[in-house]
Amino acid sequence: VRLLMFPITRRSQVAMTRHTKNMKRVKPKLDALKEKYGHDKNVFAQKQMELMKEEKVQLVPVGGCLPMFLQIPIFFGLFSAIRFDYDLRHSAFLWCEDLSVPDRLIALKEPFVFDDCCIPMPPISIDGLNVFPLLMIAAMFVHQLGMPKSDDPQFAQQQQMMKFMPIFFGFLMYGYAAGLSLYWL
Repeated sequence: VRLLMFPITRRSQVAMTRHTKNMKRVKPKLDALKEKYGHDKNVFAQKQMELMKEEKVQLVPVGGCLPMFLQIPIFFGLFSAIRFDYDLRHSAFLWCEDLSVPDRLIALKEPFVFDDCCIPMPPISIDGLNVFPLLMIAAMFVHQLGMPKSDDPQFAQQQQMMKFMPIFFGFLMYGYAAGLSLYWL
């Protein structure tokens, strides 16, 4: 499924790279507009739109989020299928005996429990070393290294937030079915 989605994902990455180059080209003109019309936000927004049309630059490239929107239904379908489909139980891959449960490479004798968290939620118990979520986190970090860079402070802030996404996904999927982490990996 990921291989089938690759052409769309690649097209999205190329569109984002092109958008970043176009924004670098237009940035001096945007800064001049901001300096001239910064006090009146409505006029500034109007002039910004006119500049973007004149320079043929989209404000937000439409293709940037398309691969994610296409993959979300597949992701939820795989989540349900791997977790609840009887036929997929006990399907082995590498060290994982069953892709419908977490891939414990090493089981801990005593579970490690997080219960002193500042967020009100049930305690989280880690009872083994699940490798697929950790590999997924590493792959997401490597993927982010290939993303285009920009001098735009808003884009830089967005990239900072995206650095926490692999950790969030790894934390979220650590106790879920190994097949789901394997798919995302």
